[in-house]
Amino acid sequence: MDYRDIGAGILKRLLAKGADEAEVYIQLSKGTSIEMKDGEVDSFEGAEEQGIGVRVISEKRVGFSYTTDFSDRALDKLLDEAVRGAVNTEGDSFNSLPSQMDKYEDVKIFDDKVIKTSIKEKIERARLFEECARNYDNRITKVRKAAVDFSASETYLLSSQGITLYQKGTNCSASIMVVAEENGEAQMAWDFASHRFYDDLNVDDVAKGASKKAVGLLGAKRIQSCRAPVILSDSVASEFLGILSSSFSGDAILKNKSILKDKKGERLFSGLINIIDDGLMPGMVGSGMFDGEGVPLQKKVLVEKGVLKGYLHNTITARKMNEKSTGNGMRGGFKGIPNVGITNLFIEKGEKSLDGLISDIKEGIYITEVMGMHTANPISGDFSVGAMGFYIKDGRIAYPVREIAIAGSIFDLFNKIDGVGNDLKFYGKIGSPSLRIAELSVSGK
Repeated sequence: MDYRDIGAGILKRLLAKGADEAEVYIQLSKGTSIEMKDGEVDSFEGAEEQGIGVRVISEKRVGFSYTTDFSDRALDKLLDEAVRGAVNTEGDSFNSLPSQMDKYEDVKIFDDKVIKTSIKEKIERARLFEECARNYDNRITKVRKAAVDFSASETYLLSSQGITLYQKGTNCSASIMVVAEENGEAQMAWDFASHRFYDDLNVDDVAKGASKKAVGLLGAKRIQSCRAPVILSDSVASEFLGILSSSFSGDAILKNKSILKDKKGERLFSGLINIIDDGLMPGMVGSGMFDGEGVPLQKKVLVEKGVLKGYLHNTITARKMNEKSTGNGMRGGFKGIPNVGITNLFIEKGEKSLDGLISDIKEGIYITEVMGMHTANPISGDFSVGAMGFYIKDGRIAYPVREIAIAGSIFDLFNKIDGVGNDLKFYGKIGSPSLRIAELSVSGK
């Protein structure tokens, strides 16, 4: 089946039906998910999906429809629904599709080994993943979930504005949840990693990372409320960055849902902080040649030495703000139109090791886990979350702590950073090194 011919045929028919502009997005995907329990396969899922999403613009009104059925009858219905949908939406003078650009980077996001590796070998890799966690320490008594996922996808994008693009990519991920027990106490921990390439997904590191966290938290104590220096682990810092991420969206700016509106050029963060969105990083899950509407992915510096340098845009938000698309018109798949989203968003790593960040603290807290981050307000930046971690005394980890809470403003938190680690780690599309906050209110007993 020639999907380019299918796309070209659909475009021709949409224009014949009266569309001023039209776009066809075709996606094919295939994946395998394996979950282990006690050395045996507890869950195995294999899935294949194909679909077409079409977007039309008629008199500046947008219509959209999608289908998973490639039959002639289904395609007829698809076209009719998209054209009819445009009649029933409100027009916007900025609605228009982008044209194909001159230059697209050949970013490495496909690994043939993900496809060619046998199911048997993938199951064995999952088994060894679980086994690695169990063997880390005899106090690891349960592995609640040890899961690996492998997938491949192909994307075709064609439009009446001259766009004819194709890319294929692969993805691998591993996640695990373990329980450590000692003297009647139990502690649970989780870890995760993902990569485009099969051999670059280090499942042993994931297994050991979760096990180390769980064992390390055994014997955790409660502490008195205090104001003290706080270090956020790479995973916790990434969660805070995730809450902050929507503030950079041009769509949020236009809807007055971002505290960063009209702040370009101002120093809003610690001078140690550089925040980058880079869709051109080889092997990263947010990388690729083009975004969901055919604009080349790019590297954008959003914050430089604490100064806000810019926002993220798709084609429409860029036009409304008299700027250029940053290649951030992201889709969740063929079932929706592009919205403003991130590619690979991260805080640039610093020069100090985690031990170096800790060594400068007389007394403080190293936070390795937070609970309730979903309650943080992405518009105001206010947060109040439970936390766990370790007490720092005289520049060393002293003992684990539990039942503490931290609250404040994400923007205030990022402004008080006085140390940035060199341990940058990505959790999906978002990454951060460990961050040291000069002072934060910590609620205890």
